[in-house]
Amino acid sequence: MILDIEQNRYSDTVKISYIDSDRNRQILSVKKRDFWKWRYYEGPNADIKYKSWDDKRVVRISYKDNDTIDKKSIWEWINTHPEYKKILYEFNMPKILFCDIETDIHDGFPDVTVAKEKITAITVCWKDDNNKIQVVILGEKENFDYDKQKKMNEFLSDYFSKVTDLKIILKYIHIPDEVKLLESFVKICSKFHVITGWNFINTFRQNWMNNNGFDWPFLTKRMDNLKVDYKSISPTNKLNNKKDVGKVPHHFSVIDYMYYFDAFDRSIKIKESKSLDFISSQVLKVKKLKYGNYPAMNGAVLKEMYDKDYDTYCLYNAVDTILVLLIHERRQPFSAILAQGNGSCNPIDKADSAVNVTEGYMSKAYIENGKVLPNIDISQREKEWYEGAYVKSPIAGLHELTACYDFSSLYPSISRFLELGFENFDRKETNNLKYYSKYKPITSKIERPKNDEIISVSGCVFKKGESTLKGVYDELYTDRKKNQYRSKLCAKIAHEIKQNRK
Repeated sequence: MILDIEQNRYSDTVKISYIDSDRNRQILSVKKRDFWKWRYYEGPNADIKYKSWDDKRVVRISYKDNDTIDKKSIWEWINTHPEYKKILYEFNMPKILFCDIETDIHDGFPDVTVAKEKITAITVCWKDDNNKIQVVILGEKENFDYDKQKKMNEFLSDYFSKVTDLKIILKYIHIPDEVKLLESFVKICSKFHVITGWNFINTFRQNWMNNNGFDWPFLTKRMDNLKVDYKSISPTNKLNNKKDVGKVPHHFSVIDYMYYFDAFDRSIKIKESKSLDFISSQVLKVKKLKYGNYPAMNGAVLKEMYDKDYDTYCLYNAVDTILVLLIHERRQPFSAILAQGNGSCNPIDKADSAVNVTEGYMSKAYIENGKVLPNIDISQREKEWYEGAYVKSPIAGLHELTACYDFSSLYPSISRFLELGFENFDRKETNNLKYYSKYKPITSKIERPKNDEIISVSGCVFKKGESTLKGVYDELYTDRKKNQYRSKLCAKIAHEIKQNRK
C-alpha cells in the first residue's frame, strides 16, 4: 500500500513510498517525464489504444521535469504498469507508533504555536512482531532502577489485565537533557511508518469539529525552537509542510486517532464526549489513570504529581498511550481507512477523503475499460450551478400509523438499478417532468421516456447501458456484502470461544 507521494518542482523525480509484504518501507522513484496527461485531439496522431470517457479521440502529452504531476496521472501510470500495480495495491499494514507527551505547566494550558514549556516526558508504545506491547518512557527527571521499572511494569500489566492478553514490557530511559530526549524520540520515530495519539494533530477536519491537536504541533514547534533536526525521520530527509497540519516528514504519516474514531467508528451509538477517558470507558471498560482523590486530571494536578510522585506521573503518561493502542486493536477504524485508501491507490493521508477515494476507483475502472480522463485547464472549465437533493421537511407533531423504511446502500443502489453514469448522461429536461426548484415542487406535464432512456426526478436523462460508475458500484457492493458476512461469522466464532471459556 502507498504510504506517501513526494514531489517538488525542483526535482525531476516523483518518489512513491509503499509498505511491502515484510512490512518494510520501500521507495519507488519515477521520472516526471514518464508520466503523461491527456488532451482532446482529432488529428492524425491521436492515440489508437485509448479514448476519452465520452468516446472522443485523445492525444498523450508527457510531463516536463519541473512540472507538478496531477494525481490522476499518477493513478494512470500505476494502473498501466502491472509490475508496480501489484506491489502498490498490496494491503500490508504499516508499523504504527502510539505516542503521548507531558510538558511543564506555567501559565495555563501550553500554546502549541509558541511551545515555550519544556517537554518533561514522552511515552511511545507499539505492538511488536511477537504480539507484545512495548512501552518506552523517555523521562528527564530521575533515573529508575530495575526494581522500580519492574514494579511499574507489574502495575501496567495488572491495570490492563481484564482488557488484553498481550504482554506489556516497559522500559524507562532517563535523559536529563531535553534536546537529547527529543533526538532519542526522533530515532524511535524513524523506525516506524505512522505515528498517532489522542488529540494528536491539528487537521482541517478537526478544526471543523472544533478540536485542536496538541502533541505533534507542540513537538515540532519545540524541536524547531531547540534546533532539533526531525527531517531524519524521513528516509529522504525532507519535510512536507501541509496546510492545517504543519510539518510532517515525507514517507511518514501523522494521524489523530481521536478524529478517526469519532468520524468512522460506529460502535458507540451516542458519543457524549470525544475525550479519551470517555471513549476508553465505553470501548475497553477501562479509564485513564486517576491520581489521589482528584476525579480528573488538570494542569495543577499534573504539576503536583510531577513534583511529589514522578512514578505515577510517568505511569499516567504510559496509560494514556496504551489506551489508544488498545482502542485501535479493539475497533480498528484506522485499519478500515487504510483498506479504503489501498483499494483506491491513495496514500494514507488521503485515504479518508471521499473525493480522492472516489476519483481513485473511477480512474482505475476507466483505464481498465480503455478510457481516460482528459485534463482541462481550470480557465476553460464551465461553471454550472445545480440544486442538491430534495429533502422534505417533517411535519411536527404526534402521528399514527407511521412507517419507517430502511434501504440498503440507497444512493449506490439507485445508481446501479438505473444504470446511471457519466458516459450515459444525454441531456437535462426541466419542462416535461415534476421538477423541484428551491425545494418547492413545480408540477408540469410528465412525458414517458423513450425505451432506451431513463429520466431522474431532477430532469437528467440517461441512455440505458452499462456505465463505468455502475461497474465500480457493483464491485464495491459485492465486496461489502462479502465482508459483512465475514464480520458476522467472526463475531459468531468469537462468541462461541467466549462461551467455551466460561
